[in-house]
Amino acid sequence: MSRSVHANHTTMIDTGSTTFATFIKITRKDGIIKAYTDTDTEVTISAVVYKPGASFKRTAVPSKSNIGINAFTLEGPLVASEISEDDVLAGRYDNAVVEVFMANYEAPADTPIQMSTGWLGESTRKDYQWTAEVRGLNQILENQILSLASSTCRSDFGNTGKGPGRGCRIPLTPLTWADEVAKVTEPAATFPQNGPGISDEVIPTTPNGWQYRCIVAGITDSSEPTWPTTIGATIVDGTVTWETRRALTRTAVVTVATDRATFDVNTILGDLTAGTGGSETLGFFVEGKVKATSGANIGISRTVLDFVVNGGDWTVTVTPDFPFDFAVADAVTLTAGCDKTQAVCKNNHDNITNRRAEDYIPGVAAFQVFRHD
Repeated sequence: MSRSVHANHTTMIDTGSTTFATFIKITRKDGIIKAYTDTDTEVTISAVVYKPGASFKRTAVPSKSNIGINAFTLEGPLVASEISEDDVLAGRYDNAVVEVFMANYEAPADTPIQMSTGWLGESTRKDYQWTAEVRGLNQILENQILSLASSTCRSDFGNTGKGPGRGCRIPLTPLTWADEVAKVTEPAATFPQNGPGISDEVIPTTPNGWQYRCIVAGITDSSEPTWPTTIGATIVDGTVTWETRRALTRTAVVTVATDRATFDVNTILGDLTAGTGGSETLGFFVEGKVKATSGANIGISRTVLDFVVNGGDWTVTVTPDFPFDFAVADAVTLTAGCDKTQAVCKNNHDNITNRRAEDYIPGVAAFQVFRHD
């Protein structure tokens, strides 16, 4: 693979005298940058300060002329002030962008020699050391871009946008009633001059643990209705009729912290109070997400494995474990889940019309059947 090299670099290489160093820049998804160099002094390049990191190592950086994936490994110590164990555990380096290049540390303004750019992949920790695989830009060529026939839904639950996993159309965070009204009163150039349509959903301006689906389209009243809190109950709002549904996102606090994978929660708005509900309620959050909004795990989410009644609380089991211990009164947000089966799509979410699956396509066994005469 050819690379452009600054004229000053070419001269230094030709004479055999170089002041080259390797530079590694790691940009996390939250925008925080960690930058290191194998020289023994700090070097500033394009306003980024590269710190001496003699203990930060990398394997050879491959350079292929074909479309094969260039991959190499980074190794370094876990240091609280730099790449900390807590940040690695919290996943803050997952899919971080990594740039590796060479530059003249005595003339940092000269154009550097790019060696590789990629994303951090799988990482491991051992004996206060951090090891991470860096996958090259060609990794994106392995992404699936076409849909395959499947008996389980291809859509990601709650995906109302474009791209892979699109098509579910269930809004996990619908507009509030006030925002829906404001949308209608905007100029026609910004929003269409009409009210909520069939299947549009809102939550009360003051959330109550429920959300409401439009079953009769029209124009809302000028004042917010008194919302019912019984599943299936309807309320007329101007010429719109809303039907009561369980809110897909709930807030709660931790009451018992058993371990990093299991904990009890309570004070969930809506009907999910201990001792109520049925099979639908019990399975409502399975395959969903729980995200910590306070405490040591703030900002970290995990998949809900189980959600059951436990005395006066609800016991939540997640996978994988949270990286840090929970404390009583830590706040969490629970988002409903979907196991992508027809039964849950229909019974829990009433969304069968948007299901993206071939439920009745013959399986492999059907093609192996032959006649016996």
